[in-house]
Amino acid sequence: ISEFEGSDITYFFCPNYVNNFPHRKIKYDWLPPGTNPNVFYYEKKEVISDVSFIGHIPNPWSKEELERRVSPLDAPDYSFEYLLSLYWPALHQYHHINWTNDSYFDLANKVFLENTGFNLSVDPILTYDICVRTLRLFTRKNVIDTLLDTTKSIMLYGPDNWSRWQSYSPFYQKIVSDDNERRRIYQQSYLNIHEGIGLHFRTFDCMASGGLLFYKETPDDNAFGGINTFFTEGQHYISFTLDIINGKYNEIMRNTEKSNMIKKEASILVNHKHTWKHRAQKILSDLSNL
Repeated sequence: ISEFEGSDITYFFCPNYVNNFPHRKIKYDWLPPGTNPNVFYYEKKEVISDVSFIGHIPNPWSKEELERRVSPLDAPDYSFEYLLSLYWPALHQYHHINWTNDSYFDLANKVFLENTGFNLSVDPILTYDICVRTLRLFTRKNVIDTLLDTTKSIMLYGPDNWSRWQSYSPFYQKIVSDDNERRRIYQQSYLNIHEGIGLHFRTFDCMASGGLLFYKETPDDNAFGGINTFFTEGQHYISFTLDIINGKYNEIMRNTEKSNMIKKEASILVNHKHTWKHRAQKILSDLSNL
């Protein structure tokens, strides 16, 4: 905690950490992402794909990773693959507000303890793989795998990890490092997927550009920092759950008038309230109130 003590105020990237931060003597807040309107601006483009996703997906698990021991030395040898067989279904069942990385580790340990009688043997790599890597795989694979049942007009952008997945390599394009190119991708995709884990800067960039955001619902959507505290579903973005994603996809693909209205409304609102200038103004306001 001493690393934070010299700051007048500390900003978190994730709003859930604001509610879980235990050190109340330090002034802290959430600083939402913003967008650069000089780069991400509304422009109508010819659509070249039904769906796009820009982001990272972890590599497939290696044999060594799956076979590594996750139980303590005084317990039977339980592998990471066995832990995944318990943890992955549990992620489908548990939906809670304000979860952090620690919450997901606690869930993994809970199901492991219930089935083995032992706690997990903790190390930094295992903790990362449970709290970050598995969670990212879970959220992104579920959405894309379900959509692939309905359309093959999907373009995936990001690191070449996508190409190492047999089911995704046909749809992988490339990593995008140029913001102008990223703007064009948003504009030339009928739907831009967000898997629903927090508001990302790409959320604001997409909406500012006139891209139609296709957002997976989460328990946090109406909580502090949730998407519905910034935007209105059906007016600024389209939401879905996994059980209705294909129906929502077909519905919005048929309604270009509504889609165009949402794109314009979202771009106007983001440029009016959610640029990096607005975030800088928040910082200055916070400092003036110290």
